[in-house]
Amino acid sequence: MDIIVKQKMLLRMVVVLVVLNLASLGYIAWKAYHQKSKKSDMPVPQAELSEVLKNELGLSARQTDSLKIIRADFFDKEKILSENTRMKRDSMNLFMFSENSNDSLLVKLATEVSANEYKMELLRIEQAAQLRNIFTDLQLKKLNGVIKEIRDYLKPATDKK
Repeated sequence: MDIIVKQKMLLRMVVVLVVLNLASLGYIAWKAYHQKSKKSDMPVPQAELSEVLKNELGLSARQTDSLKIIRADFFDKEKILSENTRMKRDSMNLFMFSENSNDSLLVKLATEVSANEYKMELLRIEQAAQLRNIFTDLQLKKLNGVIKEIRDYLKPATDKK
């Protein structure tokens, strides 16, 4: 009987070790996939977009430099607006179902979120106007021709079709 108890204990230990190994492998695989999907959601580096536009539109060095400055300025402003919007949405999520839920505060936060979204669109319009000023008419026509291609290039890998 002593041997049977030892065998059962040994079998239990083997099962526990197998489960731990499978859980560890699952976690490693999940983490690797999760990090890979995060990387694909990152914006395309500024240098890559500048190269694409430089090649597709035949931009001069001066135009390429102006493009980089305009895009860097846009991303700096966009980052601030996005972070502000995210903070307000996080606050809304906290207050929506809390004991101290305050509908007037939620409406105020929602208004601020929509105001930030509006500012983001104005920022895009401002960037487009700046880009129109540095491109020639021929380059603008080419840009209209490749805009879908560029948009697809800028989408995260999971959204491309």
